[in-house]
Amino acid sequence: TFGLTWATPIPLPEQTLVLGMGAARRVPSWDEKQQRFVPVMEANLTLSFDHRVLDGGAAGRLLARVAGLLLQPENL
Repeated sequence: TFGLTWATPIPLPEQTLVLGMGAARRVPSWDEKQQRFVPVMEANLTLSFDHRVLDGGAAGRLLARVAGLLLQPENL
């Protein structure tokens, strides 16, 4: 890890896709129930892929699934 919060990884020639994850950081997030900002941990995910193999819709669904599992690790 390099401590970066965001980056765009590039797949190597023999790879179809690569997933990058930035360093987690504490940021304020509005809580509707409490009507105030609360601190939450947040990290950026970046998916780079070969468009000749995978279309954007499938890549988006994959990234959403990974994000969902990270938000609810009990579903792993």
